[in-house]
Amino acid sequence: MARKTGLPKEVRRHLEVLEDALRRTLEGAPTYEVSDDVLRAAENAHAAAQTGATPRDDLKHNVVTFGSLIADRLRRLRDEAGWTQTRLAEAMTEQGFDWKRITVAEIERRGDDPDKPPRRVTLEELFTLSALYGEPMMLFLTPGDGDYLKLADGRSIDPGVATQLITGNVAPYFETGADWEPARTVALGSPNARLRKDRRPARDLEERRSAGYGRGLRKREEGDK
Repeated sequence: MARKTGLPKEVRRHLEVLEDALRRTLEGAPTYEVSDDVLRAAENAHAAAQTGATPRDDLKHNVVTFGSLIADRLRRLRDEAGWTQTRLAEAMTEQGFDWKRITVAEIERRGDDPDKPPRRVTLEELFTLSALYGEPMMLFLTPGDGDYLKLADGRSIDPGVATQLITGNVAPYFETGADWEPARTVALGSPNARLRKDRRPARDLEERRSAGYGRGLRKREEGDK
């Protein structure tokens, strides 16, 4: 059943129609009998979600910004890889950025103090961090379940709406890791030339995850290998 908690009433209504149509399919109803209902309900739910409704105050949710999302993802990835802030700063310096340990600390700042928000990360820096960790840039920018993205005008956008706007998909899944070719190419150079030594946190991150350290930033479906 689709998770509907915190969604606007109009979106939930269309999702319930979609669930009913899918249930009928699973129970053996001919596809042609429910296909129109599925498409119509999905389109209506998407259209309703695009209104960008602010979640009700009586519902529990986290309000996040892009700065706090990036800070949280970078901090957790670095911890999972077993890297220090100094080591990450050195890796970024090798990639052409003048980073110090304090640079990483300022980016990873939790943002609890409004007078000291996390340091902004440029697109070039984020692109390089994506390559170093072997993770797509979208992972750093898409809010998790229950994380409502705060906009400049003060509205809080549902995570499903924000993710769809950023990725073009409702539930994106990516091939990632130390040997993920786009990340290797950006961080190390041509796959054939091997222009750089592989001194990336992605390698340590992969090894530590395989050893059972950390849960990763994205929830995996039960039974997913």
